[in-house]
Amino acid sequence: MSKTETKFLNAMKRACNIASSRLADYVYENINKKYVETINKFYEDYDPIYYDRRYNLYRGYSGFYNKIKKRLSDGTYLTGIEVGAEFIGNNPYKISADYVFNRAFEQGIHGITKEDLKKRASNVDPIKAMARELAGKKPLFEDDRNIPKKMTPTPKHIMDVYFRQLTRKKNMDEKFNDLLTKEIKYIRF
Repeated sequence: MSKTETKFLNAMKRACNIASSRLADYVYENINKKYVETINKFYEDYDPIYYDRRYNLYRGYSGFYNKIKKRLSDGTYLTGIEVGAEFIGNNPYKISADYVFNRAFEQGIHGITKEDLKKRASNVDPIKAMARELAGKKPLFEDDRNIPKKMTPTPKHIMDVYFRQLTRKKNMDEKFNDLLTKEIKYIRF
């Protein structure tokens, strides 16, 4: 192999590495953006009446703190975000942060459900409940208008579908080819 061919191949290898790195950045940035959009939709879906919102789902993923981007030995990249209650930090809840996060992210539940209110109602003092009824107020568990519906599809489902579409081989190949074409324009050897 001639010196010129070797220089050309090394330049192409550098261009491929740069394009791969930029593709990993592209995937990370799009997943990160989609997570924030999804959580925005989740919070816009319901305005709480029975509890104070903490907005901790925004902190429930690794992208808030650090970017995951690792170059593997075969020259490929591993990139993305991790999602879970462990990223929330100090637990501001009276119950497990895992429980709250999983209900919200995986099940689409906004803080409180009919079942929660029914359980709460079973612990209510009957005299206070009667006084509430005599005052013309409905018991909380009967007032379905104030109970949030589950977000459908759930935030987890939205993210799973988006990730599959974004990382579909055809989409990745097209984006890589675009990035590589841009890098090849600058090859000097």
